[in-house]
Amino acid sequence: MAAVIRDNLFRGAQGLGAEFGHIPFDVQGRQCECGNRGCFEAYVANHGIFTTYRELCSTPTNIKAGEIGVTVINDLFKQAQEGDALALQAFELTGTYLGIGLATLVNLFNPESIIINGGEEQWVNLLLAPMKEAMTQHVFSQLSNNLELIVSQNTSLLNWARGAACLVLQDFFSVPSKL
Repeated sequence: MAAVIRDNLFRGAQGLGAEFGHIPFDVQGRQCECGNRGCFEAYVANHGIFTTYRELCSTPTNIKAGEIGVTVINDLFKQAQEGDALALQAFELTGTYLGIGLATLVNLFNPESIIINGGEEQWVNLLLAPMKEAMTQHVFSQLSNNLELIVSQNTSLLNWARGAACLVLQDFFSVPSKL
């Protein structure tokens, strides 16, 4: 996640701010790849979707969390499209988890917009309805009245490179901090 506050990227005191994926979602929950338990990422990242599916169907698998990429999730999506109710439920639950997490961000920051970038268009669409429903249920008061929700499937590596280059240039041309 990245947070832009007053037209500046928020980085935090050590330059590691906005690690939303590692906010505790369920303190007794799943083991995260970072070593902690219950991180939000363990529920909404690719490996989170697959783990939800595996928990629902109780089917053993040889696939480890680090091996779960877009191909595995696309295969799971195909299963959902072919009528696998548990695969569909895994996407819907992930959408609910994502909506709860986004509601937390809205309640904390009251942003103008949230941009969700990544994922394949077809399976991201399975997440949207439950995500929006959960957001609506968990956002405080009127904080989401003028909130713009933008979903982008543009996952080009070029965009990541542009973002990194912008950060370097921003630092290069910034006013030196206190000595």
